[in-house]
Amino acid sequence: MAVPIMDMHKSRRPWSSSFRFQLLSSSILVYFLTTICLVLFLYVTQVSNLRDRLRSEKSYVLDSISGSLILPLWNFDFDASKSILESAMGYPDLRSVTAFDENGEFIGGVERDDSGKVLTLGAPPTGAAGSTPDLVGSKEISYGGAVIGSIRIAVTDRFAMAVLIRQLWKSIALSSIIILAGINTLFFIDLSKRKRAETEHLARVAAEIANKTKSDFLANMSHELRTPLNSIIGFTEVLQDSLYGPLNEKQNEYLGYINTSGRHLLDLINDILDLSKVESGRTEVVLSSFSIRAVLDLSQTMLKERALKHSITLECSIAPEADIDLVSDEHKIKQIVFNLLSNAVKFTSDGGRVRIDARSMSEGFIEISVADTGIGIKKEDIGRLFKEFSQLESPLQKRYEGTGLGLALSKRLIEILGGSISVKSEEGVGSVFTIAIPLGPAIARLGGASGEDIAS
Repeated sequence: MAVPIMDMHKSRRPWSSSFRFQLLSSSILVYFLTTICLVLFLYVTQVSNLRDRLRSEKSYVLDSISGSLILPLWNFDFDASKSILESAMGYPDLRSVTAFDENGEFIGGVERDDSGKVLTLGAPPTGAAGSTPDLVGSKEISYGGAVIGSIRIAVTDRFAMAVLIRQLWKSIALSSIIILAGINTLFFIDLSKRKRAETEHLARVAAEIANKTKSDFLANMSHELRTPLNSIIGFTEVLQDSLYGPLNEKQNEYLGYINTSGRHLLDLINDILDLSKVESGRTEVVLSSFSIRAVLDLSQTMLKERALKHSITLECSIAPEADIDLVSDEHKIKQIVFNLLSNAVKFTSDGGRVRIDARSMSEGFIEISVADTGIGIKKEDIGRLFKEFSQLESPLQKRYEGTGLGLALSKRLIEILGGSISVKSEEGVGSVFTIAIPLGPAIARLGGASGEDIAS
C-alpha cells in the first residue's frame, strides 16, 4: 500500500504567527526584567566599592599631572609648573590643583569657582572641597630616588557621580551581554531540539513508507514465487509415485532432493509472506473457539517423526484449569506453537527432551511454555532472537537449517493477538520459550489489526 508523499508534509508542525508573536513578546519581557534585576545587582555591587573606585580614578589623574611636573620641578621652573597646573584643569570635574616643593612650600595652584571659571591661587585652597576625604587626593613627586615636590587635587561631587554613571553603563553593557548570550543559547538549544525532533520525525515517516513499500513488494513477489514452486513440488510427487512409469533408485534419490528443497523454499516464502502482511498491517485475525489440548496434540503429532528419528522425548502437561476452549485466532496460535516446538526439536541433541506445559494465569491469560535440553543461548545473543533474518550461528559454521524468521514472526503474531512472548536460556543447558495468550478475544489489544480485519 503506497503512502502519499503529502503525508510527510502534513506531519510537520511549523510555528504559527500568533505563537511566534507570543514567544517573541515573552522573550522581550523576560529580557528586560532580567536585565533590570541584573543591572541593579551589579550597580549595588559597584556602589559598595565606590570608595575604592574613586581612589583609583583620583590616582589616575594624579599620575597624569605629576608625570608632567617632574622636569619643571627638578629645574625649579615654577612658571612652567603653574602653566601645567592650569592645563590640568582640562579635567572638567577637578575643583583645584596645587603644587608644593620638596619642603612642602606652596608653589602655585588653580581653582574652579562655582561658575566654572578657573582662578589662579596665591595660597592653598580652603573650604568644602578640601574637607571631604573622598574628594581630595595627593601624591609625592620623586626623581632619581629623591622627593622633589608634591601635588594635591580636589574633585567636585560630579566626579563621584561620573564614576557611578560610568559603572552603571558598564553594568548595563555587561548585563546585556550576559542576557543576550543566555537568550541566544536558550533559543539555540530550543531550535536545535525542535530541528532534531522534526528531522527524526521525518526520518521515521520515511522509514515507515519504505518499510510498507518493501512489505508490499515482498507480499506480491511471494505470491508470484509460490505458484510455480507448488507446481514443481506437485509434479515431483507425481513422478515419485511412478504414475508415468517406474524410476530407478538414483532418479528417486534426486527427486527426493528436489522435493525437500522445494518444500524448504516454500516454507521460507510462506514466512516472508506472513511477515510482510504483519508489517504492512494487512494481517487478518479470524476469531474462533478451539481447544488448547487439540492445538498442542496436533503440534506434537506433526513433529513426532522428527523427534523419534533423533531419540528426542516429547512430553506434554496441561493443567486442569488450562484444559479449556480458547477464543482467539486458531491458525496463528497453531503457527506460533509449531514454530516454538520445531525450534526446540531442531536445537536439541539426540537423546534429549522437549516438554510443553500449559497453565492458567491469574491475570486472565493462558501460558504455554516450550522447554528443551538443547544447546541454549548466550546472554548477549538473546536480544537478537526476535529480529528478522537473525541467526546466532556463523554462516560459515552453520549446522542447523533455518532463515531466522520463525521467532520474529511468532513475536509479531502473538502481539497482534494481545499476548506476549518471553525466553529464558542458559548456554549448554537449554531454553524455555513462553507465550501468554488472553483467555478472551481481547479485541482492544489487537494492535496490528483494524476492525474490518477481525472476523468471527
